[in-house]
Amino acid sequence: MTYEWETREATEKHQQRVAGRPSFEAINLLYATSLALRSTCRRLAVGCVIVSPDFQSVYSAGYNGNARGLPNDCDVVGDAAVGGCGCIHAEANAITKCGVPHTTPKTVITTHSPCMACAKLLIQLEGVQRVVYAEEYRLTASLDMLRQEHIVVERWPRDALALVDGRALSLIDDARRQLVEDWRRMGPGVTRP
Repeated sequence: MTYEWETREATEKHQQRVAGRPSFEAINLLYATSLALRSTCRRLAVGCVIVSPDFQSVYSAGYNGNARGLPNDCDVVGDAAVGGCGCIHAEANAITKCGVPHTTPKTVITTHSPCMACAKLLIQLEGVQRVVYAEEYRLTASLDMLRQEHIVVERWPRDALALVDGRALSLIDDARRQLVEDWRRMGPGVTRP
């Protein structure tokens, strides 16, 4: 008796599926991108995940927004908000929740390259061996600083996420667009639930 999964056709299908599996970097980048949907920042939605280098453990996760208990909005809006909207950055939120010892090796996966302040916090966290990001932040000097501290820095374009699940990426992009439209329509001073 031959079972369905033992046929040549089934074996070939299985091999194709296995060969096309997404990397752990892509999966965690999708996770960070999903976290960014919780962002309450009007200017830029960012998500961050801190994981073990072998991707077997998620140590912490964060997204940018105001402090717990404060209004779900930026402190400053408009042109003055660029570089100073008052939101806590995704990396800083993930770092404050990272409960493993400083000596534990870590990989940081974030939707955008870290700003200078967050790069310094990642160095201070200790144990960070690698930073993977999808999009560059407007200032990139922080990447050189991370490299100087012997932290591997890699850019994984958002196209890599399509390998995970094109539908998931499409849903996330649609939700991000809707979020931006809603915020623009609401105008300054209106907080999001």
